[in-house]
Amino acid sequence: MFGLREPVNVYVPVLKAQLSVVSNKLDELSRFSQFILYAIGSGEDYDEILKVTQLGSIVIEEEMLYLMKIGLLTHEESLNLTSLTKHGQELFEIIVKVDAFNTRKEVVLINCLTGDLEALNNNELLNPNEIDPNLVSLKEKIIRELYQNQDPFNSREFVFEQYQFGVLDEEKKEDIHVEIRYGQDLFYLKRGIKNVPIPDYQEAFFQLEPDTSFDFTKTDEEQTYLFIERDFYKLNLSFSYNSLLKYRSVLSTLNRLQGFESDLISKKAANLLSLEKKEQELNQQDHSFYYDPVTGYCYLDCPNYPYVTKKTNTIDIKLPESYRSNQISGVDIFKVMGKFGHEEEKFPSSKRNNWTRIHPIFGDFDQILGRSLNKEKKNVEQTEKDLMVEVKVLESHKVVQKVPATVFF
Repeated sequence: MFGLREPVNVYVPVLKAQLSVVSNKLDELSRFSQFILYAIGSGEDYDEILKVTQLGSIVIEEEMLYLMKIGLLTHEESLNLTSLTKHGQELFEIIVKVDAFNTRKEVVLINCLTGDLEALNNNELLNPNEIDPNLVSLKEKIIRELYQNQDPFNSREFVFEQYQFGVLDEEKKEDIHVEIRYGQDLFYLKRGIKNVPIPDYQEAFFQLEPDTSFDFTKTDEEQTYLFIERDFYKLNLSFSYNSLLKYRSVLSTLNRLQGFESDLISKKAANLLSLEKKEQELNQQDHSFYYDPVTGYCYLDCPNYPYVTKKTNTIDIKLPESYRSNQISGVDIFKVMGKFGHEEEKFPSSKRNNWTRIHPIFGDFDQILGRSLNKEKKNVEQTEKDLMVEVKVLESHKVVQKVPATVFF
């Protein structure tokens, strides 16, 4: 992932929902059977149960005998002496945990982009009429009806991570399932996108570790994706000699004179034409490369981004203007020059991180840098001391990157 210079603030749609948990094993018992198990597990006996219910003794006796028959209560001489069996104790523990959780009526949020549950915490929920119209409001992407099923999306993991279920072992937890009752009103949370995925580095100018946080090449049908519009550039280095600038209007005439009779031109004119030929030879070489203004990375070949066609998808997010305008001034010209085989020792190291659109490569660095050149750099021939380079845009593309929503939220 690559950290953005400035976050992209967006509004994420959410729903309020109330959680409850159920147990398949408990569902096999009637509510009255669960009540008997709970009462005996809490230390009550037959006489106490008889007092707190309006049911007759026969009904209670029959229920207790049934629980003995299925192995949840022990067989004793008196019903007042019966207790829970090992299996009955296990169900009692589940009853206690389920009842305690459901009594709290826990309220959570459903993230309507990722589909996952989130803690309510102190999040400021905004009504649709309270959001800033200048920010992007992302659209709801979930299918609400799926939340009518047990254990939708990350609900089980969320419940056991967020809430304490005490002594329940993994086997007992497997028996517990989550149910959700969600409200119909949509709310919004303000969130900042701080990172974006980065591509395969095989053709990058720099030795960097690849982003392995997720695989772009695979599409998960259960995953929600966002489509982010961003710019991408194909650039080229254009070379020119500063000393030719004031003579460019007469260079073609000098060329014709030299072709007719070389003695007709002066030595200075011949040097200018030689310099022009070097300039042309430089510009005939392929110095094109690709540049991503979001990450600032340069590539010899178009990198392996998971781009999709803009025409076929709805744009969810457009990156801020600073990522969408022509930000080619972020290109490290010296690394690019070195990649194309030009001598890096001729580049002024102290200027590598603050060059402008047009930069001298070998120019009068005594004035440019305000310092003396090293001796080895003074050995550059006179005709090469005013070579300039300009980065030009060959192609500019609006492209759309398909990114799993879970990367951001």
